Amino acid sequence: MTDLESLYLRFPVWLQNCIITLQGYRINRSRYGKTFYALLKDYEERASWDAQRLREYRDKRLCEFVKHCEELVASRRQRREL
Repeated sequence: MTDLESLYLRFPVWLQNCIITLQGYRINRSRYGKTFYALLKDYEERASWDAQRLREYRDKRLCEFVKHCEELVASRRQRREL
């Protein structure tokens, strides 16, 4: 048991409930913050696309990802050579 857990267990139940409520709020906010709703909006827009448009989007994103990977590998390679 960690120090935080043992401390938590010594608190009165009403305080434990407050702590759990705050932790739940923090988790919910991190899970469903602005980024989540922006991604959801983008997804919902793509849901109505035809197959050709989806393939074009997929191919574009794949090219962007591969380019990002190439840049990342190149920068790490340079760091190792120093």
